[in-house]
Amino acid sequence: MRQTEFIPLNTPPFPSFVMAGHISAPNVMGAQTPSSLSGIMLTDILRNELKFDGIIITDALNMGAVTSHYSSAQKPYSCDDCRQCQNQSNSR
Repeated sequence: MRQTEFIPLNTPPFPSFVMAGHISAPNVMGAQTPSSLSGIMLTDILRNELKFDGIIITDALNMGAVTSHYSSAQKPYSCDDCRQCQNQSNSR
């Protein structure tokens, strides 16, 4: 991940915000926890190691990757904005 996903965080112009997705990175975090809920990914790596001081938002926390395994009480670490999206299947 450091050689691919994190390159924009170390290359000018630096992003002002990032979105934490629900992917798991067990080789990085040691668990299947979604990155959007991981203190290791968001605090230890993104904030502390990579020194990212911009805004962190989550992908929609009401997606199945989260709701089928975690309760709504699980708070994303170090996120500035947590997304909850409504079903828009009927709108066009």
